[in-house]
Amino acid sequence: MKFSSLPGLSLFVVILLATTAPGADSTGAGAKPPMQAYLEKLGYIAVPLELKDNKHVLNGKLNDRSIRIMVGTGFSVTTVTTREGKRLKTPADYGKSFNDPVLGRISGDDFKLIEQLDLGSGKLPMQPARVRGLNISGVANPELIIGMDLLVRYHCLIDCLELRLYLRADAPSEAVSKALVATLDKSGFSRVPARERRELIMTCNGSVNGKPLEWLIDTGSFWSVLDSATSSRLNLNAEFTGWRAVGTGNIGSTKLRVAEAREIELGGLKFKRVDLGVADLSNWNAGRGRDDDLKIDAILGMEQLVKHNALIDCAAGNLWVHPGDDELKR
Repeated sequence: MKFSSLPGLSLFVVILLATTAPGADSTGAGAKPPMQAYLEKLGYIAVPLELKDNKHVLNGKLNDRSIRIMVGTGFSVTTVTTREGKRLKTPADYGKSFNDPVLGRISGDDFKLIEQLDLGSGKLPMQPARVRGLNISGVANPELIIGMDLLVRYHCLIDCLELRLYLRADAPSEAVSKALVATLDKSGFSRVPARERRELIMTCNGSVNGKPLEWLIDTGSFWSVLDSATSSRLNLNAEFTGWRAVGTGNIGSTKLRVAEAREIELGGLKFKRVDLGVADLSNWNAGRGRDDDLKIDAILGMEQLVKHNALIDCAAGNLWVHPGDDELKR
């Protein structure tokens, strides 16, 4: 599949998206969703996603073997199951090192290498991956999780509303980037500046009940969750649910409570009466505890990303949200 970028389309696409409500069906049998039609004109490849267990999943191929794949922005590095990893070679097996634009020099036995990963019509050669037991039960049950390294490497966009992953081999030109920003802005989206931290995660700033906090943007989390320390700081009344938040591999699980936030704010949009999970995130080495390596206040999970029609621009560091029919004020 040839990758290319086509600048100078902003006027046409602004009109198209501005006259099509988010989530509305495209007109005509077999017509593409408006966002897909737009981004393909800008040179992106569209990969259809499914929403299973409130996670983005797709069917792909790993070295010509069909596998189940999950997209997880909370994963720093693309990861395969132990079973799949046994079939892959390390850089040491190839007798050389590899230079990756995101991870840097890859050598030795730290990574396995996927000779070809097929995502829709996109064929991605020599993709590095870590190997671990994922232990993700349910319908999703992935054998590979796409992490932030691949999402940045291929300048990916994730459309949480129309269920598409978009990728391209080359960085978008300045003209294409400006066209995308202008189109989304004129189509009613609000930009939430995000940043790619050194841990290869995406975080953004927002607020709960008027108090500022930092969210980890995680498409692998089925629900948005406040760290216990953050919930205490906000004086929220959290009630036990009888559920547990379960991590991958040997992370284990932790009790999950729920609290109603009077208001959350993202990108200048304020959403009323939002239920949020509350959990001790220290098992993930995250949260605001003294010993937590990853200092975040909360996880922005799939239920909020879908509800607010999120578009995640992984390489540019932008989270775009749309109010839809939700009660809001600017």
